[in-house]
Amino acid sequence: MKLKVVLDRVVCRDTEDIVGADEFYVSGAVATDLGARAILTKPMDIKEGQDLAFDAAQRVIFEGELPESGNLVIDLTAWDSDFGKDWNEKGYRQAVKAIADALAQHAATALVPTLAGAAAVGLTGPLGLIVVPIVAKVGVPIAREAAKVVVGLVDKGLNSIIEASDPDDLLGSLSIDIPVTDLGRTAGITRRVWGFKQGGVGISTWDYDVHYSIHIEP
Repeated sequence: MKLKVVLDRVVCRDTEDIVGADEFYVSGAVATDLGARAILTKPMDIKEGQDLAFDAAQRVIFEGELPESGNLVIDLTAWDSDFGKDWNEKGYRQAVKAIADALAQHAATALVPTLAGAAAVGLTGPLGLIVVPIVAKVGVPIAREAAKVVVGLVDKGLNSIIEASDPDDLLGSLSIDIPVTDLGRTAGITRRVWGFKQGGVGISTWDYDVHYSIHIEP
C-alpha cells in the first residue's frame, strides 16, 4: 500500500498584515520509519475571506510506501512572509536550493555510530532523493527523529537567505504522530483541518485553517 499526505487548501478569515494580503507559505517535514521529506511551499498571496488551493505541483508533500509499523509524523509551520524583502528577492527557487544544499551538507558530514536498535532512513529533499544517515536514539521513534533532523535542515536553509533583521511572521505550528496501524491498510482518504489564530486587541491578529488529507492507496 502507498501513503500520501496532501495539502488541499488554506482558508483565511483574518490576515496578519493590516493592509493587503499575507504571503502565506508552509515549511517543515513529513516522515515515516522508511523516510522523510522536506517541505517548502511557494508563498501565495491570500486575503481575508479567501479559500485558496495550494499550488497543484506542491500539494503532495509526502508519498511513499505505507510501513507495517511506526508512526506517520507531520511537522509543519505556517508563515507570513514579505517575500520580496525577507527573502532578499532571491525567490522560491533559491530557497529550495538553500534547503537542498543543507540536506546535502548533512549527508556528507553525518556519522552513523553503531547503536542497538538504530536504523538509517533516506531523506527526500525538495530537489530529489538525498540519502542521509539518521540514527534514532534507543527509545526514540525513527520517524520522529528523522522529522526533527529535516525540520532543522529546512530552517537552516531558510535562515541562510531570510534577512535576520526582519524575520518572517510565524502563524502556527502542527506536530502530530499518528501510528500507522491507526491508518489501516484499506484504500481511503482521511481529511483533517489544522487551525491556528491569534486574537485580541493589537496589530498582529490572524485566523487560518489549512485543510490537508492522508491518502492510503493500492
